Amino acid sequence: MKIVCAAVFVLFFFNEGIASNRDTLTISRNLRIAESLASTSPDSALALTSSAYARALQIENDTLVVKALKITGHIYLVSGNNRLALEYYFKALRKIDDSRVKFAQRSMDNIKVYLYSSIAVCYYYLNLVPQATEFMNKSFREIEAANKRQAGTISEPLILKLMYNVGSLQLEAKKSDSALVFMEKVLAISEKRNDSTIMAAALANIGIIFLDKRMHEKAYPYLMQSYAIRSKMEDNFGIASAGNNLAKLYTEKGDYLTSIFYFNNSLDASRKSNSVRSYKIAIKGLVNAYTELKDFKNLVKNQKILDSLNSTIFNVEISREAVDLARQYEFDLKFKMADLEHKKDIKAQQNKILIFVLLSAFFLLLSIVVFLLFKNQRNKTHNEQLKLAQMDLESKNLKLEKDHLQLNLDYKNRELTTNVMYLMQKNELVNDVVKRLKEVKDVLPENSKAGFRFIMNDLQQSVDSTGWKEFEFRFQDVHQEFYVNLLEKYPNLTPNEKKLASFLRMNMTSKDISALTTQSVDSIKIARTRLRKKLGLPQDANLITFLESI
Repeated sequence: MKIVCAAVFVLFFFNEGIASNRDTLTISRNLRIAESLASTSPDSALALTSSAYARALQIENDTLVVKALKITGHIYLVSGNNRLALEYYFKALRKIDDSRVKFAQRSMDNIKVYLYSSIAVCYYYLNLVPQATEFMNKSFREIEAANKRQAGTISEPLILKLMYNVGSLQLEAKKSDSALVFMEKVLAISEKRNDSTIMAAALANIGIIFLDKRMHEKAYPYLMQSYAIRSKMEDNFGIASAGNNLAKLYTEKGDYLTSIFYFNNSLDASRKSNSVRSYKIAIKGLVNAYTELKDFKNLVKNQKILDSLNSTIFNVEISREAVDLARQYEFDLKFKMADLEHKKDIKAQQNKILIFVLLSAFFLLLSIVVFLLFKNQRNKTHNEQLKLAQMDLESKNLKLEKDHLQLNLDYKNRELTTNVMYLMQKNELVNDVVKRLKEVKDVLPENSKAGFRFIMNDLQQSVDSTGWKEFEFRFQDVHQEFYVNLLEKYPNLTPNEKKLASFLRMNMTSKDISALTTQSVDSIKIARTRLRKKLGLPQDANLITFLESI
């Protein structure tokens, strides 16, 4: 019985594996078909991607889920709905980031480069050039990182598409020379690979570059070849754009009949591809051509169409947005239903595991909390004791430091005061000696008076120079910041005014300063008045108090 059960169990999972592989092949085939129908039958393509997405979720194949989202974005991009394309490209990126299953590195590198470059294209078509440039740079960084892991990881068609997108951004930024370099490289590679789609687009852009430069003879072969390739491919969207480019060339050359021919071809292709933008460009071109030819009948006819188009274009865009929104709602509904079914299948298992994990975590957490509370309380008490001891020690250190600084300052002030008194006494003595020498000089013979004059001059110079220098040296030692602040605020002070400010900072009277400098008291008073004016002090302000505050 056990052997039979085991055999049934193995057979069941074997059949499930076969079914899963069969589903994978079916989903992959449907997505390839959807991608080929993107430009010709977008509704059918979206129906295929929605069913593929739902089944990929059921079999939990994240690679196919991302691929379905990526192709859905591509369908909206070629349909001209760039905003919806962006939405699905970003959904694909989020799925890659959130996926439980690890992708093969090579596959993931290629998908990311494709998504970043496609997002850049969407932003480019929405005229959001900074965002387009940002995601284009992300593509390059992704390629660089992939090549560092393994050279040749990114496929050649994807690199070719990226080069074309870069050239288009350069063209949009009016960097025609740089755009031409990229487009010529793209053209050479696409011709080698026989990639008609990229080849036609590159030819068109090279033609546009030469057309913008008014180099009509160079532009013509590129534009004509692009038109021929798109006609052969029966790409009505491309035919409409290429026809307008050729018509523009003939308009600039003054060949209005030929330009009318290509504008009419563009109109026909625009109707088939439902390209409102190309249709409007063609109508405008016809109006201008018939104006130049003075064909008033056709001019009036096309002007009416243009006026009607301008009046209804807003409603057409609204209708198109409404259709796109309805399509998006229907498509999203299928996606959400598939997501719900997938989540419902795994929810029952997750609930049991979750309950067990939560209970285990609760009791473990409770034990940890009790232990941590006990340990935290003990640490808290110990830390508070340490903190109080540290604060007390810091307070004592601060007090000792403050007392030491105050004692040092008091000592220097006393020393400075003593020095000033000494200088004053010395100068008074010198002045007294000079005065007595003057009295003696008058009674001396003429041959001795010259020697006395030299002695008196030396004594007077000694008073002026050595006294001030010694005072200045000691003053700066005690009041280091005074001179710095004084000269910073009042840089125009003379050396004598600087001396006077120093004496006044010591709270010396005019008489004391006179004794120290040998100047008269009246001269000191006049100097104080000048100093007050230079400092900009009003009459009622105390000069000494002001200097002490500096």
